[in-house]
Amino acid sequence: MQERKAEGLEVRTGQTEYNLANFTEEQLVDFYLDLSRKARDEYFVDTASAAEMAGVTQRTIQLWIEGGLVCAVYIAGKFKVTVHSLKQYLEERAIKRRGY
Repeated sequence: MQERKAEGLEVRTGQTEYNLANFTEEQLVDFYLDLSRKARDEYFVDTASAAEMAGVTQRTIQLWIEGGLVCAVYIAGKFKVTVHSLKQYLEERAIKRRGY
């Protein structure tokens, strides 16, 4: 299994804080499966929702996943993107475009 890492992906569930940046793909899948359905919906979105949030196509989201630009888990034949990594990547792109 390929290892994907991203920086600054802190997630708090209840009293516990997780840094998803240090998770391997396998650990990220385990984390996803351990969450309640409500928490999954809060922290992860499918590629269609991610594309809508980012204003890009689903294929672009898939390319970002393949390139390791956003974190995602592959569950039941579909990618689930971490909302935090998507927001972080979009913020980084916006900063680069502004030249900061």
